[in-house]
Amino acid sequence: MKAGIANPIINEVWNIKHILPEAFPDGNPATPAWFEISGPLLEALFGYNANPALLEIIVYPSLLLLIGFVSLKLWKRNSGPSVELSKSPIELASIELSKN
Repeated sequence: MKAGIANPIINEVWNIKHILPEAFPDGNPATPAWFEISGPLLEALFGYNANPALLEIIVYPSLLLLIGFVSLKLWKRNSGPSVELSKSPIELASIELSKN
């Protein structure tokens, strides 16, 4: 973690900077230009990290699953029965009165 607030457990689980670098230019002549551009772009847009700590590997997917679960629950709760739009307001009112 860059802020140093939490203990990362293991500082570096893997390091793929030689394959997909985080900086442009990375100074390695063997790195294809496409990868030199893709790494910084992924880092800017999505927070790509070529050498993540174990805490990042645990926390990031957990947060994505939690956000997805909460979003799904909210979506299901708010998608109640829909009103049929092909009927006129008078027909809908008569249906409501017949239910009571």
